[in-house]
Amino acid sequence: MVVGFLGNLARIAVTPAVGRLGDRYGMACIYKYSLIGILLNFAFYAVAVPSNALVMTVFGSIFSALGWSFAEIGLFGIQLYAQQVTNALEVCFLTGLILYLKFRVQKRERSIRNSMQLTQPTSGECP
Repeated sequence: MVVGFLGNLARIAVTPAVGRLGDRYGMACIYKYSLIGILLNFAFYAVAVPSNALVMTVFGSIFSALGWSFAEIGLFGIQLYAQQVTNALEVCFLTGLILYLKFRVQKRERSIRNSMQLTQPTSGECP
């Protein structure tokens, strides 16, 4: 809870400076670096294990706060919140995973099953 509070304080402190950088260098440039901060947050949490969880949580929260300091300002004039963006990303990734399983993995399994049926006349079909 303390780490989240300090991360939000960092975001409050950094947001005006990041907004000025966006005015100077362009929104797309700063938004790219903002997304890198969010990516680093996910990366730190992805490699967190019980022995290093405290350190990874602190660094992940810092990068998250820095990343969301610009991303939460809005995109295309729409006010964004962290939950909306991460949920939308999850929907995209899971949709891609489902489509990959459907059209690549299951197709490969069907072709292997069909080739095995040609060599073995008595094999059961899995539903």
